Amino acid sequence: MESDSAYHQEDPPGEDRRKPNHVILEILPVVSGPKEPINCSTNQDLSFSSHPRPEKRKINDNSQQDMVAYGLAVKRAWYQETGLDDQVIKLMLENTREDQE
Repeated sequence: MESDSAYHQEDPPGEDRRKPNHVILEILPVVSGPKEPINCSTNQDLSFSSHPRPEKRKINDNSQQDMVAYGLAVKRAWYQETGLDDQVIKLMLENTREDQE
């Protein structure tokens, strides 16, 4: 094993003693920012907590039932297209209704 006279074990990684002014790795900021310190108390709060949440739309019971019935009809048609037996479809749709209640 040859010994490199310019390299010493105690040298920190990244230093090259053969070229004393040579920089192997230069770390730069990834995102540029302001040069002066930021005063957080003068900045506006742009978080979501400062804005009111929109109200949920209320659906009356009849519309809700219509949506459920339509969804079940779509599922039934899809199950029939895949070739499932009517008894199996009935059981699956009954379980779906119980899950939604």
